[in-house]
Order: sequence, then C-alpha cells, then structure tokens
Amino acid sequence: MDVLQQFEVAPREIDEVIHGGFSGARIWKVLDHSGATFCLKRWPANGPTHQHLTWIHQVIHSVATNTEVPLAVPVASKIGSTVVSAADYQWDLTGWLPGEPASESITSDQVQAALRALALFHHAAQDHNSVIGASGLSRSIEYRREFADWLINGGVNEIAVCVGSCTSYAVILQAYRENAKFITRAIREMAGKSYALIPCLRDIWSDHVLFQETKVSGIIDYGAMRLDAAVVDIARLLGCYEAMNKGVWNLGIDAYREVRHISIEDVQLAQQLARVNVVLSAMQWLDWLFVRKREFADPIAVDQRIELLSIQL
Repeated sequence: MDVLQQFEVAPREIDEVIHGGFSGARIWKVLDHSGATFCLKRWPANGPTHQHLTWIHQVIHSVATNTEVPLAVPVASKIGSTVVSAADYQWDLTGWLPGEPASESITSDQVQAALRALALFHHAAQDHNSVIGASGLSRSIEYRREFADWLINGGVNEIAVCVGSCTSYAVILQAYRENAKFITRAIREMAGKSYALIPCLRDIWSDHVLFQETKVSGIIDYGAMRLDAAVVDIARLLGCYEAMNKGVWNLGIDAYREVRHISIEDVQLAQQLARVNVVLSAMQWLDWLFVRKREFADPIAVDQRIELLSIQL
C-alpha cells in the first residue's frame, strides 16, 4: 500500500482485520521484513480531523512516555507527522498490541488491572500541557442529555414505530419507559455540573482493553478522545465489567483509587451515569438502526453489543 511508504515501512504481509468496531475505520495488520508488527488505520471520512488526530497522538505519546500503560504509540512518517493524508482519508500507523479483550467474562483481577491502567492514563493525561486547569461541562454527558430530551419529547414513540413487532428489542423499550423520568432528571442534573476536564478516552469498554491472562496488554481505539470528565471513562468501563461480573464495582473503584484520587461524590456520579448510560446506549442503538438506518460493517458485533447492553438493563 502506497501510504506505508510515507511511514517508511516495507511490508512482508498485510491482512485487513474485521475488528468489530463501529466507527467505520478500516484496519490492517502489517508485518514488515524485520519481523515488527504494525496496525495501519484508515479513519472514516467523518472521523477525527488531521488536527484532532495530531492532538490525540501527542497525548498518547506523552502518557506512554511517562507511564507503563500499554498504548499503541503512533509512528512518525518520513516528514515527521504521525498523521498521513492520502486518498481523501486520514491514516496512522502504530505498533500492534498483543492480547485479547475480556468480551464474555472477566475476573476480579482483570477488573482491578484495567481500572489501575485507566487511572494511570488519567493521571498522566491530566498533566498534558494543553489541558492543565481546564474545567467546564462534560461533552459526553451533554450529548446524553440532548438524546434523553429527544426521547422523552416523542423520540421513543418514533423508535417504537420503526422497531414495530420486533420483540427482541421490547425489553429495551420497556426499560426506558419504566425509567424515563428518572433518566431524564438524572442526566439533566449531571449535565449542569462543571467538571475538571482532562483527556478522556470516552469510548473505553470491554472490547478496547486487551489482556494477557490478568495483565492489561493494551488499551486501543483512541478516536473518540477529547477533553471530558474522568467519571465518563470510569462509568463506561466499570459499568461494562459490572454487567459481566456482578459485584466488581467497588473492587474497580478501589483499584482506581490506588493510583488516582476520586472523590465520594464522583464515585456516586460515575455509578449513576453507568446506570443511565446502559438504557440510553441501548436506545441509541435502536435509533441508529431503525430510525437513522445506519449501516455497520460488522452486524454480528452490533448484535453482540446490544445483547451486552440488554443484559445490563
């Protein structure tokens, strides 16, 4: 592939990977003649801009330099940039991280290792020179608030009409309708708060944390990274693990606290956000699939994601 020449990599083998992601990115596993393995990613046309990707790469490089968190550090091209623009897309190249996600079950040791790694990431990222002292509203929570407002003002009925008689999704609609007032009130309250803003992954869930036995061997997929509240990442990852292994919430929080301080108020916020996220995320998928008619490259992965959310309801 011509783009690899920009990174001065001479490939011996190139295999496209169906990785179950939902962003529309395409990924190739590249083995060069020295035996090194890389991940080549073509970001979707509506994905991060060149400028945004460059900032993400700077944060990743800074965190990887100052911690032992296993991150996919971007490779610089022959002109020194970690982002290459080619064929109307943005491309980057990183090392290939080993391991597999805990997609179906997770142990207590793995939960603790993952939350320590997340805390290390947050601790190092908060010192990045572009964000020190930043505060304000959470983009992720505000996005959820807008969606919750749309749902309660008639959006749920639109989804129900489009879903029709598809009974496999009835449990999601029922869970929302039974909790709509609580969800809307809770997310509005959270959206009105000011938070310390640091670089957050924002799309960290079970598929994006790799393990070799009980050790975290990689955290992947940084395209959603922006300044946000740390509770957003904690709620998303730990809420996902709690669904796979009931009772690990406190273990995860304690592991996070071993590395980075989190107040009692923020723990409560994260727990409430995790509960709200489950229902709103499930409803978001129904909206995307049945109302917006979005198409995804890996329908099986979509079904698995919705099934995981349904288990959490």
